[in-house]
Amino acid sequence: MKTTHPAMFLSACMLLALRPGVGAGSDAPPPSVHAQPERIVAVGAVMGEFGHFVQTLQDAGLLDDDAAWIGGGAHLVLLGNTIGPGHGLMPTIDLVRRLEHEAAQAGGMVHTLLGRTEFEVMHHDYSSIDPIVYQHLGADIPEDRLREFIDQGMQQIIEAFPDNPETGRRAADRYWNRIEQSLTPGALAFLDLFNPGEELGEWLRTRNVVVRLGEFLFSAGGVSLHYAGKGVEEINAEFRLRLAQEPRLFLWNLESQDAPAWWRGLLSGSDSQLEPLIDSVLHHQRARAQIIGMNNSKQAPTRYALRGRVFFVDSGSWTQRFQTDTPRRAALEIVGDTFTVMWDGHRLNAPTPGPIPASAPLGLP
Repeated sequence: MKTTHPAMFLSACMLLALRPGVGAGSDAPPPSVHAQPERIVAVGAVMGEFGHFVQTLQDAGLLDDDAAWIGGGAHLVLLGNTIGPGHGLMPTIDLVRRLEHEAAQAGGMVHTLLGRTEFEVMHHDYSSIDPIVYQHLGADIPEDRLREFIDQGMQQIIEAFPDNPETGRRAADRYWNRIEQSLTPGALAFLDLFNPGEELGEWLRTRNVVVRLGEFLFSAGGVSLHYAGKGVEEINAEFRLRLAQEPRLFLWNLESQDAPAWWRGLLSGSDSQLEPLIDSVLHHQRARAQIIGMNNSKQAPTRYALRGRVFFVDSGSWTQRFQTDTPRRAALEIVGDTFTVMWDGHRLNAPTPGPIPASAPLGLP
């Protein structure tokens, strides 16, 4: 398939996002359990790298040269952390919202799952965002609004440690030292975009943290044993309820480090160590495999473990962010029981996950 220079994609998609009727998908909570579609394409950790993202979807045959949806009834799963430090963050968000709409019209679907960075911006943490994204914003924000924002954050941190005020004060001081030099009117205006009641804020708050397509689970970090006994709808309802509450500066993940949006438990340990955990979760969830949007391999953006019971799917955008190598473009395709890793337009066979584990080696918490 012919490709176009990323800068041309950027211009094209920014123009498309401005055209009436194509700028956004539905902000109603989407279903989180589906029969297995004919074709699934999973992409993880886009991180706001717009040109890289568009080329990855083109490699998969989901977009044409004008970045319009041509995937028909395919389901695209964005495995969290679509938001990130890439300079093309806002065009990326515009494109995702437009593709949600276009895919639905064609009989397909885009599942925009929440990862750590989505929770960060909804809870007033801009540390993962490059200042170039928001440097042109905030011209009308007064100085006292910045002061109010900082004071509110310090108070929230102190109140989070009711039994240990000294710990809370030290944490608040660290917060002050972290933010006093970096908070700008532009940063605050950027965060305002994701507040409750704002268009982008409401859009993110209605997305899922985990979806089930057929017998396969998709999330940013994976369903841990802590959540294994809860249904997919129950998990999503729990996090929507949390997101309906007041944003909690830098404290949003203290209560559940093993939440599906940011859990990292599957990234460490050998196969023999991970196998009892993965089998237990899959048994309780009546699933054959987990597909997650995190990966800690610099050699293979997308890889698998335990004979395909878990897939680690990274888009490869980290190579572009850190400029350590020629950027790789990676995704996972599922058609029936055929799993294919797509790298830079090439296709590599991957193992088919086995049946649902018949027993759980580990019990529920």
